[in-house]
Amino acid sequence: MRITLLFCLVLLVGCSEETDPNDSILPDDIVLVDPLEGLPLDEAINKHIKSTLDITATEKYTYEIFRGDCDGDDSLDIVVAVNLLDRAMTKAIASGQLPKYAETGYMGHFNYIVYIDGFTRKFDPPKVIPSSPHAKLAINFEQIRTPNHMDFTVDYRIKDAGFRDYYTVMNGHPRQILQTPIFSGVGEKESEAFKVRYETGSYSMCKDIVVYKGSFENIVPESEFDIYEFNPDIVGTDQLERRWFFNEQDFKYYTQKAQ
Repeated sequence: MRITLLFCLVLLVGCSEETDPNDSILPDDIVLVDPLEGLPLDEAINKHIKSTLDITATEKYTYEIFRGDCDGDDSLDIVVAVNLLDRAMTKAIASGQLPKYAETGYMGHFNYIVYIDGFTRKFDPPKVIPSSPHAKLAINFEQIRTPNHMDFTVDYRIKDAGFRDYYTVMNGHPRQILQTPIFSGVGEKESEAFKVRYETGSYSMCKDIVVYKGSFENIVPESEFDIYEFNPDIVGTDQLERRWFFNEQDFKYYTQKAQ
């Protein structure tokens, strides 16, 4: 199926090697000074984005701020969605293969999220969301693992398809717990859509993430970029596609595909 191939592409592109922060431990006599301490929030965010993503003085970028209590400490945490469309366009032009890049929606490492703990104001390093920068990331907060705090989701686009990543916050850092397709085939003869609902947990207190088949009113795009601005209103059905249930011991969601 079309969306299965795109889903595999997301998993392949999104894989990266993780390093253990304990691999590099500073001597006791060295004191680190937080360069963002004392700065106004917008200034601190801009400084963090520019330094960690190597953004030049002339490079354009945009970001949006989303707030929710992700760790139950009664302070609003922040997820920043960063978009580097200008970088994607510059890279495509420099390659001399602009049509090829345009065909894939400039797919690459041009959308990022940055998590900021609302209580400590500690900034996580940017996490790349491989996707098309023509569509900005959409962040939403949901009570999934526990009613005591919020988890958050990240919606993004790859060509004519939409995907959703699920994150929970552990020890002040976001941890991805699930990734699922939402729709595909925008502007195509054949399309596919899914409606996600949160239901009582099957094996733990964490809610099941239940995916039902759905549909949406498709469009005929006037330009190749219309598909990235189109956010389909998906109508769900009662036809079960897949049920995801959380295993506390492994700290993972497992799936049970409908028969």
